Amino acid sequence: KCKFYRGIEWSSVVPAIKRDSRTLQREDYLRLAHQHRFCLAAPGDFISTPKISEFVAIGAAGGCIPVLIVPDSDDGPSLMLPYAETLDYCSFAFLVRESTAKSRSMRAVVRRLAKVTAEEAALKHAALKRAYHAFVWRDAGKSSSPSAVDHILSTACAAAKGLLLRGNA
Repeated sequence: KCKFYRGIEWSSVVPAIKRDSRTLQREDYLRLAHQHRFCLAAPGDFISTPKISEFVAIGAAGGCIPVLIVPDSDDGPSLMLPYAETLDYCSFAFLVRESTAKSRSMRAVVRRLAKVTAEEAALKHAALKRAYHAFVWRDAGKSSSPSAVDHILSTACAAAKGLLLRGNA
């Protein structure tokens, strides 16, 4: 697996690594996220990385559109993506299977993203605004809109109902 790295001329890569490994202040990070068309969220320490919520919020504010790397299994996205049973992720993000991201097929994904029209991006941004409420906390007394708490409780109730129907409770 490491043979690929043996052919890299590391001295030419180090400046880019240093440039891209810096810690940004919050304002600088958000400014950069709004300057880019897409933001890539690959699984991190947890299968459902906090970047998903962050990128939904940034995209809802008109920033980058999420490109989410999801597990290859058919139920992979539903295991990784918060509220997958109630939110249509395809309406507000681009989903890429992990095997595609790890292969040369990722070039086709990049070509597809380069062809995203202004109209398609506007539809994604509008859908991000609709999905945003599922990722934020609001005081129930101050807002009639659902928030993350409502989605969490809905998910828990659906899971409990499923257990009851299967006789597992």
